[in-house]
Amino acid sequence: MTNFVPKRVYIAGKVTGLDIKEYTKNFADAVEFAKKYFNAEVVNPILLGGEQYTWQENMKFCIAELMNCDTVVFIPGWESSSGANLEYKIAKALGYNLAEFETSLVSQGFSDIHEID
Repeated sequence: MTNFVPKRVYIAGKVTGLDIKEYTKNFADAVEFAKKYFNAEVVNPILLGGEQYTWQENMKFCIAELMNCDTVVFIPGWESSSGANLEYKIAKALGYNLAEFETSLVSQGFSDIHEID
């Protein structure tokens, strides 16, 4: 992502199977960091859809928003999420910038981001 200035960043990560407090914090931390790191608009997909919708319906909302982004930041553990894997495949196929957020450093007041393939 050297010399690239994203316009809109999408956050991707595991939701299903996690406690609401855990995934809410994970996404909030990633959103806060991405806003500072990229100085761009950030899409938090947990604010889309809701529990009244099926997984498939929620993914349709998320993918619609993903289409309007140019960068995806993945929360560690995303690999075990069907939804995040789908988002990864779409973003990679479309040539988006892909990065992973290091949540383990948030409690220390700083974090890092690294590119993924």
